[in-house]
Amino acid sequence: MHQVLYRKCRPKTFAEVIGQDAITTTLQNQIKTARVAHAYLFTGSRGTGKTTCAKIMAKAVNCLSPADGNPCLVCENCKGIENDSILDVVEIDAASNNGVDNIRELREQAGFAPAAAKYRVYIIDEVHMLSTGAFNALLKTLEEPPAHVLFILATTDVNKLPLTVLSRCQRFDFKRIPAGVIARGLLDIAGKNGFELEPPAALLIARMADGGMRDALSILEKCTGISGRITEELVARASGAAGQEYLSRLCGAVYRQDAGDALQIIDQLHNDSKDMGGLCDELISHFRGLMIIKTAKSPREFFACADSEYVEITEQAEQFTLERILHIIDMLAKSRERFSKGNSGRIELEAVMLRLCVPGQEASVTALLARVAELERLVLAGAGSTRPQDQPVGDDVPGVPQVNSDADDSPPLKTPTPSGRLSEPPRPFGAPLPGGEFNWSEVLAALGKTSPLLYGMLAGSSARAEGEALTILTTSTTFAGMLRQDQHYNAVVSAAKTVTGREYRIAAEKPESRAGSAGTAEDLMNNFRQSGIDIKIN
Repeated sequence: MHQVLYRKCRPKTFAEVIGQDAITTTLQNQIKTARVAHAYLFTGSRGTGKTTCAKIMAKAVNCLSPADGNPCLVCENCKGIENDSILDVVEIDAASNNGVDNIRELREQAGFAPAAAKYRVYIIDEVHMLSTGAFNALLKTLEEPPAHVLFILATTDVNKLPLTVLSRCQRFDFKRIPAGVIARGLLDIAGKNGFELEPPAALLIARMADGGMRDALSILEKCTGISGRITEELVARASGAAGQEYLSRLCGAVYRQDAGDALQIIDQLHNDSKDMGGLCDELISHFRGLMIIKTAKSPREFFACADSEYVEITEQAEQFTLERILHIIDMLAKSRERFSKGNSGRIELEAVMLRLCVPGQEASVTALLARVAELERLVLAGAGSTRPQDQPVGDDVPGVPQVNSDADDSPPLKTPTPSGRLSEPPRPFGAPLPGGEFNWSEVLAALGKTSPLLYGMLAGSSARAEGEALTILTTSTTFAGMLRQDQHYNAVVSAAKTVTGREYRIAAEKPESRAGSAGTAEDLMNNFRQSGIDIKIN
């Protein structure tokens, strides 16, 4: 009978185990020095080598001639354990043998001396599935087992185990295997079994396996059933993944706000029988990569991919602000949760892509802040502005009044007030205000020098100062959200201090006469245009 690849290639010694060097070295040293504990707990995600190491250890402690802590694989005990002819090594599936009676039977058997081996080894897989009564029945035997008994517990959910069990075991945490290590292992296995596996295909399989070698071998075997030459395209087709090309196209559609292109791509993938839930997961992973590039000091270490693919991802990351990326991930994650409620996966994914491609459809605070951050990026970069290229950005922002240092030779500038009328020339910045008068237009002028975005947003606003508190009256709900960010709050505080010499506590309110209106991104754009800044977003 054909033996599946992950069973055929299962490691026989600790030296063959991939990606768990710290654990295998410790177990080898314990066996070499005859300091084997009576109970072990192997925990970690699926396919990382827990059961494999448990079986290797069962052979190693019973081997007649161990070599450097590894089983020799040629003695009678090693062969008997390998072909299940020695009954002193018992493997129990706790998912289907989780009752008190099963554990009581185990306790009775543990009292008997081993028939052929040195130790009776009990490997309890998925031990977290045992009932509370079964755990209680196991505790005493687990704490003080007979000298000839060794327990090895394996689980993928260690949080479900009682503390009384954890305290009686020597615990080993199996880590997810890095994608690069899995890829190298797959290439080695392919060479030994006569498969032609291309390195990009091995990296794709490794990323899809999510740290589990068994899953990687299962995907590889599925591909070998199609062709003996395994390419990246073949892996994507066999596994149902969309692939990097489609993910990049969807990312580009979101950046260009091209909803039609996004829907066309989803339709094509749906017709190719791609799983929509899997596609949503892949998109989340893709934008996670953009987030890492934006934030990590050495982002290349996080990516197991070809250099050309990494360059493409880096270019895409430069097109988005971090706030926008976080908002996209949040939207996709919420959409993924709704997949399990019976909704059509295709419709759900199409709906979320429309909201991402048409920002005006999303009115949450997070979405508005992401859109404002994008506008700020465009303003600071000068993108889409009608200002000539040779015109300075800093002090010569259109609509921001300037202080004339040569007042004797030229007429003073006049300041536009919120109502549109020209007031008297402002006093130099830092001059005292007579009679406690608060000139909000001067504060706006100072704010325009450091933050054109906030200046344009607050066009038409007013303010009142009461003691140490400065309350800004504006209809823009977006500004209220931005004020919670330190950089924008400090910009307003600094502008007010420049004019008045005092450091105010800043707050935002809606004027009562316009309380029913709400600031939107469109209002923000209009304010910019009124201030002389024309912004176009493609």
